Amino acid sequence: MKEITALYDSKRISKKYSKKFTVKIQDALVSSSNFIQFIDVCESKKKKTKDFLLSECRDSVILIIGGDDIFPFERTESFVEDGDEDVCTDNWWVSSNTDSVVPEIEISRVPDSIDDDEGSFIKTLELLFKSNKVRADEKAGMTAEIWKTAAENVFLALKCQGEMLSSPPHTVENKLSFDSYEGGLYFNLHGAEDEAGWYGQRQRFSSYREEYPLAILPKNISKGIKNSFLASEACFGAFVNQKKASDSMMLTALKSGVKFCIGSTATAYGTFAPPISEADLLVSLFFTEFLKKKNASLAFLNAKRIFAKKNLEKNGFLDDDDKKTLVEFVMYGNPLTEVSFE
Repeated sequence: MKEITALYDSKRISKKYSKKFTVKIQDALVSSSNFIQFIDVCESKKKKTKDFLLSECRDSVILIIGGDDIFPFERTESFVEDGDEDVCTDNWWVSSNTDSVVPEIEISRVPDSIDDDEGSFIKTLELLFKSNKVRADEKAGMTAEIWKTAAENVFLALKCQGEMLSSPPHTVENKLSFDSYEGGLYFNLHGAEDEAGWYGQRQRFSSYREEYPLAILPKNISKGIKNSFLASEACFGAFVNQKKASDSMMLTALKSGVKFCIGSTATAYGTFAPPISEADLLVSLFFTEFLKKKNASLAFLNAKRIFAKKNLEKNGFLDDDDKKTLVEFVMYGNPLTEVSFE
């Protein structure tokens, strides 16, 4: 079993929670029976810690404890002039390149919400690390109607039975719900930095009255899900800074039976139809790698490496959209999660 190297900032944890809470976090993770070491990281030791990770922890899995207020994301200037002032990323910790585009070590994060207390955050950790297995016998998804052709191509990479809804005509008024669901969840919808839900978009010549209908809210995935995983291409789908759990699809998912999520912290890019690229390509590669029974963080690392290799082979370089896709997509949750087909 791989070793987890958990990074935390005890001073920030003490300020938000209590001085004893760091020990409670350690106890919760140690009780999961995973091999784990802990590194207390303060602001002045960031570079030293990063150098240690790159030299001594390449066979480990890095796990960041907490959201932006107790373990800040690294900010990088957006490679694309798209209105994003900066991009939150975790690549910085596991990349030796100055632009932090391509990671070299597996990494995930367990973010807390602004309304977490000690009990609720520990409960999340215990739920996530209770086991390292998820099911992949079924799949469910939802896409904006305008991206349906490309999304169907990505959805095929999850080689199991399931349906992908289109929005429109599906909207939040259809009251999507789950009942004892175990499997993969895929969303290719619109998101925004200050929005809780994700939105669809009608086709260019659609007769549907609303162009951007609200498709799904966090409450739609708060019950009936267990031993599952989630991938989203929504812009800001993984932006959790200063959010309550009920204001974030991914924070809700991690507290409700989803073992891990992957998504973007900023404006993401995709295609209308094959050949797929950017977010579509990265998520498709992740699904393919994960179904090979690789653990989630290794599948995510491999997907980013293959993504970079394919684009280098095609163009001879990584363009700005490629670079932004690689830095803005992050993983939350249990990085050791593997697929169980039993």
